[in-house]
Amino acid sequence: MKKILFVFLVFNILLGCIQEKTNMVAEDPKGFGLRFWVAFSGAELLELGKFHSSQVVILKGSELLKQQWNLNLINGQAELSVITRDDLIETYGVMINKIGGIKWKKIFSQVKLDRIQFEPVDIRSSYYKSAKEGDVVMLVPTGKFDDRLVFVLSLDEGNNWLISMTAIIMEARY
Repeated sequence: MKKILFVFLVFNILLGCIQEKTNMVAEDPKGFGLRFWVAFSGAELLELGKFHSSQVVILKGSELLKQQWNLNLINGQAELSVITRDDLIETYGVMINKIGGIKWKKIFSQVKLDRIQFEPVDIRSSYYKSAKEGDVVMLVPTGKFDDRLVFVLSLDEGNNWLISMTAIIMEARY
């Protein structure tokens, strides 16, 4: 009888652990986005990789698509440009070095967190061609003109938010 009771208890504990893992709720996309922004605005390259998908779509019109950044695009079509996470982080490093780490931090730390917008992605939009239902766009206004950073947040198989698309849109030069 003790063996049966022991097996029953172990089974219930294991079942509870399995159910807990399958019922995991994703972090709020805004919380994820703001944690990412702290790393991005602080030029924390080692942290930035944790926030991106293994492959990231570079959206049309992005500063990142300009020749000077020498991106190693996996798919360099006009409609859809894809880069690996590592190459994107390396490009951020080049940008930070060109602008200067102190200036980068000064520019991006001035963005007021309450001005960062989080909206569901309109999957019918041709701009977000590879977006999925449930994706969230994070829009970060960075300047006087129409300068902005665009980050599309997507849930992965493990129910974790990751950046799957990005664009740096700059009208002014710093």
